[in-house]
Amino acid sequence: MLVELANRYNSQGNTFHICNQDIQITPTEVKLIMDLPIEGNDVNVRLAAPIDESSVKIHHTLFNSYKTDHNITISGLERLITRSALPDDDFKRQFVLYAIGTILAPTTKDNVDAKYLALVYDVSDIARFNWGQFTLSNLLFRIHNFNIKESVNLQGNLPLLQIWYWEHVRPYAHHGVSYSAIHPPLMARWGDREAALRDAVFEKDRLDGGEEIKSLSQISTPSTANTANIQVIDAFAHISTVETDSKSVLTTHQTRKLLGEAGGIPQSSPLLKQIANKCFKRDMKEEYLAKNPQENETSAVNSDDVKEIANPNVGKQPMKMGSAKRKRGRPRRLQKATDNVKQEPTNETIAKRVMTLKGRATKPGPQKRSPYKNS
Repeated sequence: MLVELANRYNSQGNTFHICNQDIQITPTEVKLIMDLPIEGNDVNVRLAAPIDESSVKIHHTLFNSYKTDHNITISGLERLITRSALPDDDFKRQFVLYAIGTILAPTTKDNVDAKYLALVYDVSDIARFNWGQFTLSNLLFRIHNFNIKESVNLQGNLPLLQIWYWEHVRPYAHHGVSYSAIHPPLMARWGDREAALRDAVFEKDRLDGGEEIKSLSQISTPSTANTANIQVIDAFAHISTVETDSKSVLTTHQTRKLLGEAGGIPQSSPLLKQIANKCFKRDMKEEYLAKNPQENETSAVNSDDVKEIANPNVGKQPMKMGSAKRKRGRPRRLQKATDNVKQEPTNETIAKRVMTLKGRATKPGPQKRSPYKNS
């Protein structure tokens, strides 16, 4: 598939001809697929910059530290990373070089070009580079060389190219490939099972078989409400792990911050309302009363400090018939009669009760029964 896709590449417009359309891979799509930064310093400009004397010394020091058999090899970097006891600067440099050699700009060789050492001289500069544009430019350059040189193998960030095609060309619905809404990176969608199913669809429909999506920005992601659900439920799960069930680990400030960042609790989620109400009952009311002793319990419940997570269903539930359920461990409270006139049962009522008692047949307990008699 990747070879056929590379043959559809037009280097003049940097486009791929798919489903009768010319489509580009944009930096925004690289960010959606791999969640790489697409802003910052140009990596290629840094690689082309002249190296001063101090940088030459750093270069030789790092090269001698990371080299294996006169080269910086991927297998050698992997051994250094796994043996590292602390995430120090050397660990960060080795990891970035390993990522370049295996994901961002891989080749058919086991070596990582020593020129990339210039990117890791200063560890603080690593996060300032535009890694998304770097891996995209390297991929397109490798595809261009593959098309003009027959002896060159297809190289570059091929997983990016593959997932970009899978996300752009959606198989027909009867194939059963799921494209549910997920948060970036989109590459997390493609596990072994999903990738095998999508590859089987390609074998049937080939490169142009499916529904083409012009821009990955059209892909729907989970709503903010769903994010709020996940965050509040996670917080509730953390509360449930404490030893004392009556004490919460969430403070008023933390809960308000959580709900504010998530956009508030969706009114359409009954479960979320119950969770918020439980969070309020456990800790928020106690903390508010501790900070405001002049307030009574009623005013604390109605105050602005807790209004936004109060249970909106309070007062809307229908009243239950019958006497109130007695709480466990507390003595029953006798209710005072509302009428001062004592009502005595009539003779007819007493007669009915006596007849009911006479109709009951008493049986001896099992300890009094004789084992020699048939019961």
